Amino acid sequence: MNAYGEKDGAKYTNVFEGATGYSTEFSGSVFYGGSHSFSANDDNIRRADYGTQATSFNLGTGYDAGVSRTNTTDITQKVNNAPSAIGSWLRKNVKHSPSI
Repeated sequence: MNAYGEKDGAKYTNVFEGATGYSTEFSGSVFYGGSHSFSANDDNIRRADYGTQATSFNLGTGYDAGVSRTNTTDITQKVNNAPSAIGSWLRKNVKHSPSI
């Protein structure tokens, strides 16, 4: 995964932030295949002005094509503020500390 584009006039480099939100992936194969995914706008599947992207290649024995869309959410704040026993267990046992 790598970062692309500019945010606030500077080169975008935060791949952790870019991994959250919507992404779109296009894939296909006929013996040789691959996929390309990128950060997308919230309202459609178009590429966002900045974000992250990834490309993969593979070998296969058939053919296919597809488009998928995912939404990734950072739940750190929700876990930290959860008053439940599950929230308490998660705070003690799951550590989240992204670095750039």
